[in-house]
Amino acid sequence: MTERAPLPETPAIISHLGELLRRARQARGLSQADIARACGVHRSTILHFEEHGQLFRLRETYLRYVQALEAASVGSPDLPINPSRRALLHDLFDHAQRPRIAQDEAHLAAISFGATRDSNAPALCALLDDLQRQPFPAALFDELGFAHALNGAVFKLFGANPADPYYQTWEAWHAFATKLPRASPVRRSYTAFENADLFFTAALYQFVERMHAYRYLFTRQMRALQARLAALARRERYPSYEAGWRLVSALQVIPGIDEALRLVRFEDDYLLLSIAPQLPCRVQLRGNGVIWYTPVIWRPQGALSEQALASFQDSRLFFAADFDRHNAFHVNAWPELRELWHG
Repeated sequence: MTERAPLPETPAIISHLGELLRRARQARGLSQADIARACGVHRSTILHFEEHGQLFRLRETYLRYVQALEAASVGSPDLPINPSRRALLHDLFDHAQRPRIAQDEAHLAAISFGATRDSNAPALCALLDDLQRQPFPAALFDELGFAHALNGAVFKLFGANPADPYYQTWEAWHAFATKLPRASPVRRSYTAFENADLFFTAALYQFVERMHAYRYLFTRQMRALQARLAALARRERYPSYEAGWRLVSALQVIPGIDEALRLVRFEDDYLLLSIAPQLPCRVQLRGNGVIWYTPVIWRPQGALSEQALASFQDSRLFFAADFDRHNAFHVNAWPELRELWHG
């Protein structure tokens, strides 16, 4: 594998584990000297870790850093480092090791929209059958937030036409990219109330923490995705993306949101829905790759929403692969990553 120049940095990208912990530390009002005392090391050790991402020589030092964050959060109940987040941070230490990053990149490289058309994968066929029978809007997402398949009810919910040229773009098939373009029916539906998506940050938290996207923060796939999302948000004048990402990446969102509420404009009314990710399902491909698909369902909350969604039922399935005519939608096919697999 050949060496390449690093991807352009943006404020939204987390380059290494030191940057992530620095954000979490600063959010909790701790100085580098505070952390150094808790870890029993010189401040220069903490400085080097946070600036360059070079992991501590001893895992125990890293665990003490996490313990210091946890202790500081006790006095800040709105910034908890609870057992779930502690496990997340412990897990991240392993995923930040260079050999593990390479393994994660190879795992993610197996993901493709075309694989979701594989009728020889029994687990995938079962997922698609469930999606087709689902009475509410529903979709299948991969570990990087790309939608591989969705039912017709999703288009009805957002008043969208699958023949619209917008669905010939990669943004239409990503959970967060589709919220950013001004041409997106999803953006128009979510920002119709007070011109703001009131639940964007909660949805981003759910993706990063509950759907375990944090494991891939240091892969080239996630960095390329973050760079494109940040550039798209700036171009489309969508400040909520970077603001939400900064909160989520500093572990500042209060955990425990099992279902992210959404307020969706539909005709002359607002529908209150909850987006409920189901348990991820492992699908073994005919080659050696594995894809983890997460089914996500938009469930109605309240009589008005239930009545509206009852009229949305549509068992048709729409696959991103059918719209991806040039095999350019998924991050694995982007020019900035192709050399990773062919270098």
